[in-house]
Amino acid sequence: MIITLVHKASKTMEQGGFKKRFLLPTADDLKQLRIQKGFSQAQLASLAGPGFSQPLIARIEKGTINPPLSKVKRLLDVLHGEHLEGQVTAKDIAVRPVISVEKEMLVAKAIETMGTNGVSQVPVCDAFGKVIGSLTEKKMTEMIIEKGRDALKLPVSSIMEAKFPEIGIDSSIAEIQEKMMQSAAILVMDGGAIFGILTKTDLLRYFSALK
Repeated sequence: MIITLVHKASKTMEQGGFKKRFLLPTADDLKQLRIQKGFSQAQLASLAGPGFSQPLIARIEKGTINPPLSKVKRLLDVLHGEHLEGQVTAKDIAVRPVISVEKEMLVAKAIETMGTNGVSQVPVCDAFGKVIGSLTEKKMTEMIIEKGRDALKLPVSSIMEAKFPEIGIDSSIAEIQEKMMQSAAILVMDGGAIFGILTKTDLLRYFSALK
């Protein structure tokens, strides 16, 4: 059976004397579901198995081919799966290593450290490496505007904010998005240890890489 995904339409099947109506997904439906699940076209093709490839997924999403119903069903099985092997998780996109500053470090030094490493927010740790807060470029800018150069002589502990939210290494893209609504960054944890960090910029970079 060949179906067209360009236009969503109601199909009718005769089944035991009764008519059963259902809607087929459009090409855009499949594309949006793929993006929502956090898969690239290549990843979806790999998870779908034999008979699938990135160029095929691209053509299906553009509506330039009419895939067999069996292939559409396979794609939907993958896209609606909750715990698929190979699904993109926080571990896959976390940025490493994690740049941090100590609470006793002067703001001037923290600015230098963040500038050298090209980051705009960092976790703040105590002398034992335990995360106790966070420091953002936004907060430092506000303090410098308020106090002038005197702010550069303050310890980081005097202007640090609450700790970044934490998420496990196996967390899904959807869970990352939800956490990211609360903060400028998220710490990705492997048990009790910091594995990596994710910022809104990192999340945008991930989505922009999806084809």
